[in-house]
Amino acid sequence: MRSRTLVFLFVAGCFSEPEAPKLKCDDQNPCGSGYVCESMACVPVDMASPQGAEDLSSDLGAVSGCRSGGGSALGGAWACSGTCAAGQCADLCAVGWSVCKRSDSIDQAAADKLGGFFVADVPGYFFPPSRSATSCGGAVATSAAIVFGVGKSGANINDNPAKMCSGFSKSADCGVSPRVLSCSSPYSVAQFAIHAAENGVICCKN
Repeated sequence: MRSRTLVFLFVAGCFSEPEAPKLKCDDQNPCGSGYVCESMACVPVDMASPQGAEDLSSDLGAVSGCRSGGGSALGGAWACSGTCAAGQCADLCAVGWSVCKRSDSIDQAAADKLGGFFVADVPGYFFPPSRSATSCGGAVATSAAIVFGVGKSGANINDNPAKMCSGFSKSADCGVSPRVLSCSSPYSVAQFAIHAAENGVICCKN
């Protein structure tokens, strides 16, 4: 009897649990929740290649670039609203995001529909009263500081498409009196302060 038991255990040890058949997938037959389609087979997202996992994330909806988790998606950027004191405006962006320095990833058509103005980390200036003759960079002596960005046109906001800085055409006046924002030298995002909750910053992925 003992020898039969040993034979049974030896034979059983030669076999393993059969692998579950892989579910076939394609554009017409997508995988279920928690799976991604790779090489026409559904695999768990935690076993997928980085590209496959990224595709699944895209299918489930873009993760907000705003620390609040809200905001408005603008192509590869996010408009993040809120007030902030000088030195704190970058905190409106989520971890892994920062205030945009260029407009390349921004959907400008969507940005024009925003209800407020969202500043980029792109300073500029003009010499009064020539508001339409803007220049890029931090303000210099006798000039007025501005900050470029996207969003709603309004008081103290000017659109100068003939003169763009880092791809931005709209700019907001800034100064010591709270309007859209205030700023001070050397005019980077660390010196911005935003005073109305409908305005904010535009955030890009690091």
